[in-house]
Amino acid sequence: MAGWQEVPGALTAISVGAAAHVWGVNSTGTIYKYDGVGTDPWTQIPGTLTNIGVGSDGTVWGVNSTGIIYRYDGVGSDPWTQVPGTLTQISVGDADSVWGVNSDGKIYRYNFGTQAWDLVPGTLTDIGVGDDDAVWGVNSAGIIYRYDGVGSDPWTQVPGALTRISVGDATNVWGVNSDGKIYRYNFGTQAWDLVPGALTDIGVGTDGTVWGVNSAGTVYKYVP
Repeated sequence: MAGWQEVPGALTAISVGAAAHVWGVNSTGTIYKYDGVGTDPWTQIPGTLTNIGVGSDGTVWGVNSTGIIYRYDGVGSDPWTQVPGTLTQISVGDADSVWGVNSDGKIYRYNFGTQAWDLVPGTLTDIGVGDDDAVWGVNSAGIIYRYDGVGSDPWTQVPGALTRISVGDATNVWGVNSDGKIYRYNFGTQAWDLVPGALTDIGVGTDGTVWGVNSAGTVYKYVP
């Protein structure tokens, strides 16, 4: 029967690119990568972050408590390269698709040509990016938006209310609301299906892999 399987560890935020790319941070900012080996299946990664984004190809970016942005290069004792700009939350579709929001709710998309952040119209507190460039977000009131990229207001409101959202691709969108309820978007009915359980953060991979953490820091993997 489908449901949530508890995984050893304790995290406050989690991100999933695919089954082989699951990363998270805990309440002290310690960074972990899931390797699935033994009774302690997490490998600690040097550095300190408060939010992390992982792409389907294993690309990893993160931000720390002061908003400083880092890209993971995996080299040496300090495997992070600082990227100019400040954000509070970041999401990665793949190596070519990185979006984020800052403390004022401003939305940015990283421009790999200019090596800088392009401002995108709108205001959000959380954003999710798929590896096919599907982008969804929620604002401070819990209102949900899907990015269509057309005109001066490139966002289409989607019914429902969420605080966190994660996108694997254009057909794979999950979120949680302020009560910890879990939802999966049903593209057939154009509505949200309630999924049993309670989480505060959720991560969805392009291959349908879903992980989450609850208010106590307990880590779960969704078993279809």
